[in-house]
Amino acid sequence: MAAIDYFSVVLRGKSAHGAHPQQGIDTVSIAAQVVSVLNALPSRHVDALESAIVSIGQIHGGTSDIVIPETVELRGSVRTLKPEIRDLMERLFKRAVEHTAAAQGGTAEISYRRAYPATINSAHETDRASLCATNTRGVTNVIRDGRPLLAGEDFAFMLERAPGAYLFFGQNDGAKGGVPVHNPGYDFNDDLLPIGASYLAGLVEQELG
Repeated sequence: MAAIDYFSVVLRGKSAHGAHPQQGIDTVSIAAQVVSVLNALPSRHVDALESAIVSIGQIHGGTSDIVIPETVELRGSVRTLKPEIRDLMERLFKRAVEHTAAAQGGTAEISYRRAYPATINSAHETDRASLCATNTRGVTNVIRDGRPLLAGEDFAFMLERAPGAYLFFGQNDGAKGGVPVHNPGYDFNDDLLPIGASYLAGLVEQELG
């Protein structure tokens, strides 16, 4: 899974009445341009065969329908799979935001925080985990070479310090478990519990037996 970095950008301009926008520096307009520039970064500066995503989850600005706000804040995340792409995206992000704001006469205050590293399984431990899954009753399909996901996982910190493997147990059987996490309709498929318990018990027997 991906490395995740979180950001907050406060764009500063000059407040003005909506009837006289020329007297101010329009932070809403700057924010719109920043969003457009950030969304274009991966497709125009990162190899199409690599992975990078910029997602803006929050935009806050203004308290009146007729006043251009002095500040607008953008918050979101950047997701990558490789360290060199992570470094590149951070440099591109800061340059794009600062230059776009400056081009319109504004300024940008950037907080860019590296949160989670990429989740990278080690080969030997993955082989052992896959072997146990194959021998677990109720498991019918073990995918050993799945595609990377751009979600993040704090187990990545453990994998930076010790070899290991992170697994997914699919819970969608057609009638249950079809809604992903971070969704208000999510309902864990309880039928998975005995399979998961059997797997963990079998892994202990396999490695210590």
